[in-house]
Amino acid sequence: MATLAPTGSPWHKVLEKMGARWQEISAGRVKITIFAGGTLGDEPDLVNKMRVNQIQAVALSGAGMSELEPGVASLQIPLMLESYEELDYVRDRMAPRLEKMIEARGYWC
Repeated sequence: MATLAPTGSPWHKVLEKMGARWQEISAGRVKITIFAGGTLGDEPDLVNKMRVNQIQAVALSGAGMSELEPGVASLQIPLMLESYEELDYVRDRMAPRLEKMIEARGYWC
């Protein structure tokens, strides 16, 4: 798994906990190596590496998710939403449709 999240950041720590949990529930069959801090490139690079199976997973920002499905960019239109609460409301309602669109492109969310 690759991410731009810096090593030791809260996001990186969440990914480490997730990996440990996956290893635990899979009885050791699943192990995750996390390439943090952009060591494998920027988000378009990471998406391309995932497309050609150089890596199997990425943790992306909204901008990076737009590489998978351009419709995600609709949540990033400047001045469209007035607060994080409004963003959460809109995103929660759009998420099922966006996830289906991403899955139709061959990715899993």
